[in-house]
Amino acid sequence: MANTEKTAGADSYLLYGPETVYGTAVVPTLHLGLVQTSNVGRINRNVQPNRGLKGTTTGGQEVAKYTLGVADAGFTTEFNVFDWGIMQYVVGARTGAGTGASPFVYSRTNQVASLTFAGNIDNDTTDRDMQALGTKINSFTIRADIGSPVTCTAEWLSGKIAKDTTLTAAQALPANDIMNFTGATLEIPHNSALSNIVDNVEIIITRNTEQIPGLGTDIAKNALFKAFDLRINFTVKYLDETLVQLVMGGSSALTSLTETTLTVVFTNGTNRTADFAFTGVVFPEYDNPQSVNEILTEGLVATARKLIITEQVAA
Repeated sequence: MANTEKTAGADSYLLYGPETVYGTAVVPTLHLGLVQTSNVGRINRNVQPNRGLKGTTTGGQEVAKYTLGVADAGFTTEFNVFDWGIMQYVVGARTGAGTGASPFVYSRTNQVASLTFAGNIDNDTTDRDMQALGTKINSFTIRADIGSPVTCTAEWLSGKIAKDTTLTAAQALPANDIMNFTGATLEIPHNSALSNIVDNVEIIITRNTEQIPGLGTDIAKNALFKAFDLRINFTVKYLDETLVQLVMGGSSALTSLTETTLTVVFTNGTNRTADFAFTGVVFPEYDNPQSVNEILTEGLVATARKLIITEQVAA
């Protein structure tokens, strides 16, 4: 049978796995989550046009020769969350057993393992297994919004691309439910749930990853994290003066800001919780938009020094 057109999801799937050596492929067996979008396999060879004084036929205005720049194989994924295992490769090392007595704890490390991603298309005759090797996170956004599942959007940088026609073995999706907005709580400070009705909360983790090319090849030889940036955005229904004073620094005039703590809690059924606990938190931005006959809202931006994630997945 000849190959035919295919649809994402019904005929394709995405898996990942940690590498031991940067850019050396492993067999991926892990799901990011319930993946909604992905463009693994995006390639930009960064071809450079070269011009010069003309020969007998070309030169000057026309391109005389092409050379390759550094290959760019970065991609994005959007997915709904079953659990937070991927945070080992966004934030850093995971300890613990994931139980109530010994929860998983994710804390920042300077570097994490690179990943192999396999984007598979199950075609009728010739299958595709597109592999993105030497992949590291650049930025990771988590969003909980009224009426929607908790969604993650990840920007990945890959050093290499490989392809063959043998599918990576498909893996069963996790049995537990995906996380939903109904299980999200915002606390300022820790253990003090916000009194306001929360419309949405967004966590943005940026590792400012730099790929490192070198002479002799057009692909990256390594990739390293640089500055660790944390940002939390949220919108709530206006209630009182508490939140605006976090940004002002006082009750009546702008003054120095006092650091506090902030926690976003995700709950997903019995014995399934994750606390994103931020410390060294300040609130540099505030907004209070008003439209006639609409409920008043407040929007705040927070930045933080540190993040510790504590996750329980079993009794």
